[in-house]
Amino acid sequence: MIQFFRVVKKYDEKHDVLKEVSLDIEKGEFVFLTGKSGAGKTTLMKLIFCDEFPNDGQIIVVYCRPEALAYDTHKIGQFLDGISQLPVPIAQDALVISDNGDIYGTITDMESRLASLNRESK
Repeated sequence: MIQFFRVVKKYDEKHDVLKEVSLDIEKGEFVFLTGKSGAGKTTLMKLIFCDEFPNDGQIIVVYCRPEALAYDTHKIGQFLDGISQLPVPIAQDALVISDNGDIYGTITDMESRLASLNRESK
């Protein structure tokens, strides 16, 4: 599953490469990405594969690398709180990425890591 919620990507202040892009690609769907040169096709793929990060918006991709989890308990807690307030249901095994890309992982893994870090700090 791949979901984009009002994703914005800019390389400079004058040019929006992607402007409030929203899309939902379900597991098993076959999708073609077409467009003229400079339309943002490569940028969209770089965002999906986390080679780049959005300036604004939310990206959710079902995939997780365990080493991708953040270690700052305050940031993880705030991020999970924000996700819980989204107007759409998010699967526990979905990879979620903060808008600046500093926190990413599955919700389940982040909750587990947060609990572990909280136990370690006591």
